[in-house]
Parts: sequence; structure tokens; C-alpha cells
Amino acid sequence: MACGSQPSAVEQVARQRSAQAAQAARDAQLPKDVQDFLARAAGAAGHRYTVTYAGPGNGKTVLTQRPPDRRIDVVAVDGSESFVHTGGTTYTCTQPPQGAWTCEKRASVEDPDLSLFTVESLGQTINALAASRHQFRFAVTTRKLAGTTATCLVTTPLAGGQAGELCIAGNGAVLLIDTPQRQLTAVRYSSGAAPVRTPA
Repeated sequence: MACGSQPSAVEQVARQRSAQAAQAARDAQLPKDVQDFLARAAGAAGHRYTVTYAGPGNGKTVLTQRPPDRRIDVVAVDGSESFVHTGGTTYTCTQPPQGAWTCEKRASVEDPDLSLFTVESLGQTINALAASRHQFRFAVTTRKLAGTTATCLVTTPLAGGQAGELCIAGNGAVLLIDTPQRQLTAVRYSSGAAPVRTPA
């Protein structure tokens, strides 16, 4: 946002979500550093970034966000898919191996869930953390991931068992999910994003 300019509608919504997440975490009596972590994650929708994740298989998944536009490319050996929201319109695009892209306009479409911090799931995440706060030890740490300094929330069962870890960039972009239920690891990150267009 330029100096002296007003925040965009998307930025305003992201700030509101961040404040709501912080309040919900406070109401749930989660530790202050966990509150801050969740608030930052909730505000990610208002920021530009590009993240490349490993997988599926030997492929990759690239998330490009330039609010209000967003594109997710899933590249695999058996073909590629692209989920694009740009100019207020949503598209799903496919490309077979060695073939050309084809795109279809959709009234609405759910893109792959790359985050535990979507609007729908954030409240569930906070409720789950609150319900388990006496069963887990919470630690907020930092480490290098995908060429940037990530902030990580580590949850360790007090009774023993596998710890879970969630890491985000400074603007809230998800860089790592490592839980018994799912794994997602960023291999490249940028705080910038090219204009979002369909691949065909």
C-alpha cells in the first residue's frame, strides 16, 4: 500500500479477519504468542505472495496471490490443473501431458485447500487449540524456510506422541504444515506476485 493511500477492500477485510482471530484466541485463553500467530495467519488474504510447494509426487504446487486475485497451479507428470480467480471470475484449467491448456469459466469453484487458515477453518483451528490447551505444550519459534524467516507454532502432546508444526511467513503465507493428518512444505517463497491470468 502506497504511503498516504487508503487500504483496499481486500486489505480492510484481511485486517478485520486478523482482529477477529486475535479476539477469538484471547477469548479461548490461548497464550499471547499463539494469539499473535493466528492473527497474522488470518490476515494473509490481504497480502501479495508466491509460494511453491513440493508435490504432489514429483510435481509441484504454486500459489500466486495478488489480492483480490489468486491462482493455484498443480503440476504433475500426468497433467496439470490451474484454479484461477481474476477480475471477479473463476476458472478451472487443465493441461494433459504434452498438450495445450483448456479453461472453463465457473460460477464458483473450491480451489485446493493449501492452508489451515482459510476463513472457514480458522475458527475450527482456534476451537481445537483451545480444547486441547491443557493437553499440549505450545511453542512459537522461528526458522529458515524457503529462503525466508518463518514463524512456527509447534504443538507437543504432554502425554507423548508426534508434535505438530505450522509455519508462516511474515505476511501470513503458509510455508509448512506438518501434522499427523497432512504435510505441506514450501520450497520457494516471494513476497511479490505477478499479475494473475489464466494459462490459456
